[in-house]
Amino acid sequence: MARYDSWAIEELRRHRLVWTGWGGDRALAEDEILLIPGLDGIGFRKIDTIDQHRLRLSLLSILWRATVSKMHEFREIRMLPNERRRLTHMVRTGRVEPLSFFPVMLFQLSSRGEVHNLSPITQHKRRDVTDPDKGTIPIFRFYFDGLIVHFHRKDRAKDVEAMGPMMVGRGKELLVGVRPYDGSWQEENLEVLKAEAEERWPGHLGRIHRS
Repeated sequence: MARYDSWAIEELRRHRLVWTGWGGDRALAEDEILLIPGLDGIGFRKIDTIDQHRLRLSLLSILWRATVSKMHEFREIRMLPNERRRLTHMVRTGRVEPLSFFPVMLFQLSSRGEVHNLSPITQHKRRDVTDPDKGTIPIFRFYFDGLIVHFHRKDRAKDVEAMGPMMVGRGKELLVGVRPYDGSWQEENLEVLKAEAEERWPGHLGRIHRS
């Protein structure tokens, strides 16, 4: 798996998809983002110089390691035995098709926040952020240094078609969703975790930050 990880880390940094690839910048440049009018900093990045086959394979290898791990941090990443066998075969053989099997979408935070780790979790997200009546999609959510990865848990051709160029591996051009750190779910969740930690261990959190 090291061969997947080394390539992925280098490429994510080169394409400024993770904060460690930004140098001293505090945010992405305006010309890197295509903003959606009226959605306050939310938009997309177009990336057409990354090997999407290798990127999807690298991400699937991370998902596979999480689902076979016995570590407490990965307890939410569980799938059916036949899904796990299928994923194992794909990672071992280097195959990424079909793209409808745990399709992948990427999102990144366009401004820096607190550096932290977050264990992968199971979530449901809206099919359409502007229309709550369209229901939700079950996902596995992974977080890496300002980059959020969504693995869709249902193999539905309709959902895959709707993802278009936002699905990793679909074509030459990849669209990555973008939003600022301020006001993001990531920031809100971190604040909740810090408050819970302070309640359980009063006074210790401040000492950790100062160390």
